[in-house]
Amino acid sequence: MMKYDPKQPHHLRYLRDNTASSPELHDRVVADALTLCRALGYDLNTVEFAVENGVPYAIDFLNPAPDADVHSVGQENFDWIVDNVAELAIEKALSKEEPLTQYHWSQFLTGARKKTTAA
Repeated sequence: MMKYDPKQPHHLRYLRDNTASSPELHDRVVADALTLCRALGYDLNTVEFAVENGVPYAIDFLNPAPDADVHSVGQENFDWIVDNVAELAIEKALSKEEPLTQYHWSQFLTGARKKTTAA
């Protein structure tokens, strides 16, 4: 979890203080982010939340190729993403699991609708 301050210069917007405002908010944001990623079929994603009065609102969650530049996210976060993506890649390579060929939501891009049966 990384706090973000859009008022800072670009290279300082992702704050190095990764502590959540409260343990409850942290748990809620993590659970909501995982729910979104699983629903979208993403293995990797950034999910951004705006928090108002302690309530998190997902405002950007379609980032399957997130910014992981060391100058944007800082050395500690860069090291974390490199290590974890490498582990994920090795796990996927050794797995017998068939990779997704389309994201779960891709059907919505074609404008096609599922047929429904009348009750």
